[in-house]
Amino acid sequence: MIHQARNARGGCQRPPQNPTVGAFCGKPLVLALLVLSFGVLPGRAQDASSWPQRSLMEATFENSMEYRYLSKQVYESSVVDDMEAEGSWSVSGIGTIAYTTQCAIDLQLSAQRLEAGVVQVEARVRGAGAHQVELRAFNGSASGSQGAVNLTAGQEQTLTWKLSVASVDKPWAVVVIPDGSTSDRKELSGTAGDLPAIE
Repeated sequence: MIHQARNARGGCQRPPQNPTVGAFCGKPLVLALLVLSFGVLPGRAQDASSWPQRSLMEATFENSMEYRYLSKQVYESSVVDDMEAEGSWSVSGIGTIAYTTQCAIDLQLSAQRLEAGVVQVEARVRGAGAHQVELRAFNGSASGSQGAVNLTAGQEQTLTWKLSVASVDKPWAVVVIPDGSTSDRKELSGTAGDLPAIE
């Protein structure tokens, strides 16, 4: 037990046999907090190299949620968006959309009537790199349904097909597939009588 004596003015007097506590006016709790926080007593310098070095705790991967997630059996999977076409993406604020140099491609289709029963289908292609583009038709046929393009970022190329409609009374439809990826396909349909003729 520490005994303290106070003078008439309310100050602290140094205990006769405990000069360290007396130097802090009888507040051993403050001294204990300083020792716990800094590891040294006030007024005493200590080299940082002498502080205890403790390694950080390492997480066990087998006990993590990621390990349990990766260990689950997958019964079925599907691609939500392979990020290779810009049709479903937009930019707002500060930012730009840029194509990679490997396999980026984007298609925009349009059609016009050349003559009775003949429709011209155009595909405006943008992206980067070399690509194969295939056209498949319903209620019609097109010569040269396979096309090849070598794209440069920031530039656009156009592929053209002439579609001979088998039955002008029925709708026609075309599907353009880049690089054999049906998930990136573009579709276009119409009737031969609805399209304006090219003048």
